[in-house]
Amino acid sequence: MRHIKRINADWEFSKDRDFKNFRQVNLPHTWNAKDGQDGGNDYYRGYGYYRKKIDIKKQEGTEYWLQFDAVAQRARIFINNQQVGHHDGGYSAFRLNITDAIHNGENTIKVIADNLPNQTVYPQKADFTFFGGITRSVHLIRVSQAHFALGHYGDSGIKITPRFASDQSTEAKVEAEIKTEGTANGTTITMQVGNLVTTGIINDNHAYLTMMIKDVHRWDGVNDPYLYHALFTLGTDDDQLLISFGCRTYHFDPNKGFILNGHPYQIVGAAKHEDYWGVGAAVTEEMEDQDNRLLLDMGGNAWRLAHYQHSDYEYQTADQLGILVWAEIPQITTYMKSGDQNAAQQLQELVCQNWNHASIICWTLSNEITTSTGVTPNLLACHRRLNDLAHQLDDSRLTCIANVFMLEPDSELLSIPDIRTYNLYYGWYVPGINQNEEFLEKFHTDHPDMMIGLSEYGADNNPAYHSEHPDQGDYTEEYAAQYHEHMLKVWAARPWLAMLFPWTLADFAADGREEGGKPGQNQKGLVTIDRNIKKDSYYIYKAYLSKQPFVHICGHHYTKRPHHTTIKVYSNQVEVSLTINGHRLAKQKGQHVFTFPVDLQGKSTVTASAGNYHDTITITATDQPVPEYSNGTSGSVTNWFDKDPINPNYYSINDSINDLKKNPQAAAIYQEILVKATSSFGDVAKASKMPPAMEKKMNAISLAKQLKMVARAFKPGEIEQYNRELQQIKKTDERGSKQN
Repeated sequence: MRHIKRINADWEFSKDRDFKNFRQVNLPHTWNAKDGQDGGNDYYRGYGYYRKKIDIKKQEGTEYWLQFDAVAQRARIFINNQQVGHHDGGYSAFRLNITDAIHNGENTIKVIADNLPNQTVYPQKADFTFFGGITRSVHLIRVSQAHFALGHYGDSGIKITPRFASDQSTEAKVEAEIKTEGTANGTTITMQVGNLVTTGIINDNHAYLTMMIKDVHRWDGVNDPYLYHALFTLGTDDDQLLISFGCRTYHFDPNKGFILNGHPYQIVGAAKHEDYWGVGAAVTEEMEDQDNRLLLDMGGNAWRLAHYQHSDYEYQTADQLGILVWAEIPQITTYMKSGDQNAAQQLQELVCQNWNHASIICWTLSNEITTSTGVTPNLLACHRRLNDLAHQLDDSRLTCIANVFMLEPDSELLSIPDIRTYNLYYGWYVPGINQNEEFLEKFHTDHPDMMIGLSEYGADNNPAYHSEHPDQGDYTEEYAAQYHEHMLKVWAARPWLAMLFPWTLADFAADGREEGGKPGQNQKGLVTIDRNIKKDSYYIYKAYLSKQPFVHICGHHYTKRPHHTTIKVYSNQVEVSLTINGHRLAKQKGQHVFTFPVDLQGKSTVTASAGNYHDTITITATDQPVPEYSNGTSGSVTNWFDKDPINPNYYSINDSINDLKKNPQAAAIYQEILVKATSSFGDVAKASKMPPAMEKKMNAISLAKQLKMVARAFKPGEIEQYNRELQQIKKTDERGSKQN
């Protein structure tokens, strides 16, 4: 019989091969828990060495395997100084047969892991930290020589595919792979689901079974995540496995969006990284449970598990909770032809290891892969091969690519997978928040037979930063909240928008970032990286999605405000009352967002109520600027020119790039500004290539609007000085005459 023991405790870890300096650690573990989250883009990327002694009492007719749930990013495994295997890819499980390498008694496991840059293993360039270490659990498995296969891409050896024969019944088709050493062909496999039993016969290490389930109970997302539990027994009792599966149908309709079990089911959730403050990628099951609670409390029903394979525990929990899952491989940002084999391997592992999860609806082949390399023949050929491989491995699910918003909608890349989605950042990385809906409307009009979804969108924000007049690039909690209000309106008005994944549920580690008051973090999360603060943007989703009544006053950390201010309230109730210092100010009817202009004096207690539900904050009125509410750059973007009025007959940064380029002097100043601004970009942004159509749009926008996103690159007063220089250059009319 199979015996599995988790061996996470008491490992020795060192950055020295000879272990001269080591410390005791428990798994999961990463050596970048601190330096991978503190900014500077200087986290340790090198080798890490692990070892552990285990006692094994060897038994005849028994095999011993090691299962690593993840070792990042590459691994070599040794038993008693004998190398027993290696693995490339930091996010998928792998197993090694160690039977011949162990002896009776004490044995030493040694793991050499590394997260060094290379040109063959994905990911290599992305806006997140590539943590190194044994980042998930390790298991010692003991099985008889006849067992459900352990060596096939780390999967269970059993694939269950429900095929509906009618609305009321389904055939559960099973393919089992068996290691049959010592077991003759003709041995039976038994499958039991409740009172139903069926058997199959082993032939050439495989067995095929079919079980008819009548009056089938469908897995129906968060509404009813019903799972069947199948017990598989090999022979009389050689090996046993318990596998859960769900029965559901789904498809995407270009006009109605996602259809689950025959009824519309709007996919709205969040993207997430496997990342947590102080532990990096070495997250625990309790941390994953916390994220699931946050998603469901918000009213979300789906995960985009980015940008790599997540833990099996996460997929299992999604099955049990009814959370739909988008699963993907880490082929991201920069295409590497030398990485084609690794991309295929990671896709094979993703599909094979997660076949039986009812929650998973798509296999995603890449994310923003054209960002730095553009669309090339090799890139297209690679994606066609991956798309074919996914369908060969699993013809029951769809394929997808998450496309960067700079990719032209008529690109050949979009026609390869089954699902078309975009990561849109109009209103954050580039000006023009309204371009999000313009882009989507044009796509839907031009491609009426294609579904379209939003796989990413968001705005960085620090809950310590606030403004009465929030604007793009200021990192305030208020701007991000307005941004997400806008995007939810876009979604609510378009039933054909098949999926919505804000980026992200929680802030996450991106050590190359130096912005927004928190170096080393991407702050687009709806909650903070430690999960201690739910930002205002979290609650606007709850207002749209959750059925649990609530009221939330925006700006819980915005406690010092002008005397004349506006109190904003999010709620899923239709009527909200506002009380100040015990006196009711007003009552409003509405949906989702309620705004109350108020005049405050001194310290005020403000309460919003809807029936039995209420929220309270304390605000102190002040006419003085609050320095800690600013992001500390020259990005007080609203007062760049307070002292210097603009003469419209001379150039200024209020002019478009197109206009500035018309004059050699103005163009030279613009080029100097561009070089300065580019220096503040992270590696990913620096490598980005803008297509001609988007560049044309950007050149029509004023330089001032574009500078808002890179104000951090300039010292106080620099932007004003550039503007003064431009104001010395007189404009000319189309005939070349100076304007009066």
